[in-house]
Amino acid sequence: MEQKTKKETWNTYVELQQLLHEVYRALFGMPKKDRVVLGDRIMSAATDALTYYNLAYKFMESRDYYKLLFVREYTKLKELLRLASKMKVIAESSHVGLFVYIQRIDDSYRKWDKATKKRIFQASAGSNDGRASGNTETRGGDGFIQASFGSAP
Repeated sequence: MEQKTKKETWNTYVELQQLLHEVYRALFGMPKKDRVVLGDRIMSAATDALTYYNLAYKFMESRDYYKLLFVREYTKLKELLRLASKMKVIAESSHVGLFVYIQRIDDSYRKWDKATKKRIFQASAGSNDGRASGNTETRGGDGFIQASFGSAP
């Protein structure tokens, strides 16, 4: 499971890089007035999304924070690309390629997010092998699992 998650994460990172390259190429097909206003924002959102994804992968203690920033920038990127597509300022050939990358990144990010949440849940649940580890979990009134950890040995 661990290797699959790393492979999927790597694929997401590589696809984000490729999306950044495709965005860069597509900007040269835009009219100059749109490139300055819309193209700059698209490029900025793409580079920020790539940066935040990389930070979310590297820093486990701040992962949720960087994931949130990644999702914010990535969502902004998708909306700006949709706007550019509706305004027909991106060439048709670039348009198709960009949205293929968007779909791939969406799918692989969802898998990675699900896998990291599952790992965090398993780690917080503690050992369940019969030894007294001090870790317990209960279901709260809202149905969510609440874990409590015993003191360090």
